[in-house]
Amino acid sequence: MRLILPMILPIIAALAIWLLPKGKRALENAYMLAALAVSALFALLCAFSGGESLTLWQLTDKIAIALKTDGLARFYVAFISVVWVMVGIYSTAYNAHDAHARRFNCFYLATYGVLMGLSMSANAVTMYMFYEMMTLITLPLVMHTMEKEAVAAGIKYLIYSVFGASAALLGIFFL
Repeated sequence: MRLILPMILPIIAALAIWLLPKGKRALENAYMLAALAVSALFALLCAFSGGESLTLWQLTDKIAIALKTDGLARFYVAFISVVWVMVGIYSTAYNAHDAHARRFNCFYLATYGVLMGLSMSANAVTMYMFYEMMTLITLPLVMHTMEKEAVAAGIKYLIYSVFGASAALLGIFFL
């Protein structure tokens, strides 16, 4: 259960921010910073505890969607937690007058949750699943301003990601 919380809490907070009435910027920022802090706390607990594993879904007898905290996973969980909180604090001030700050906050938090899952992936199938989620969740961050250049960059990002993901999936099939 402890492995799921760093993933689920930011995503729930992102949904809560999305459902807040418009014009509640201070509340949005408070939700975002609180979600980052609490999620980072659970992530750091995972990072500094012993190796744990959790099977979320057994697809076949040999293939599962599973999480595991080995040494490398714990390093990435701790690193991402610290960096994501610091950038989140900076972004609330940076986006103070941005009309699209709510969308940014939601997708920023969701990306954090997906990165936690990616960091704790126990196998290639789980890693691929979270990597693809990360690609789709970060697309609105790439296109944040919705200006012509940002949309063009988002389309290019999506095209590169689809081709890269296809090659990765082909590699997983060969394994």
